[in-house]
Amino acid sequence: MDPGWPRDWSRWRQDTELADHLTPRFAWLNTWYGAPCAFWPVQPAKQVRIGSPKVPPILLLQGRYDAATPVIGARRMRAVLPGSRLLIDKGGNHASYLFTKNPCIDDKAEMYLLTGELPADGVCPAS
Repeated sequence: MDPGWPRDWSRWRQDTELADHLTPRFAWLNTWYGAPCAFWPVQPAKQVRIGSPKVPPILLLQGRYDAATPVIGARRMRAVLPGSRLLIDKGGNHASYLFTKNPCIDDKAEMYLLTGELPADGVCPAS
């Protein structure tokens, strides 16, 4: 799903400085998190086509108040992933699973990870 990473550090710096004006709390954080990809010594594998029947159904977890990845993006992703499910944490922010201690999110995510069983689309109450 990620595009190719630029290998030129000046391009990273320029892109991050531009993004920093829009998202000052996330731009550099994301750059440092992803920077190893700029210099990874292995060529990327062929990208998986989104919506391909070869991709198994997945569970999408979304915090209602996630400014970094808004709910509308999760709904759009759900629409292009056949058979996937979307759980929205009604009180959650970024990274709902394990970090918000919401038993509804955590239990359903763990069931999926352990068994592959998908819950129905839904909204988990704020915890």
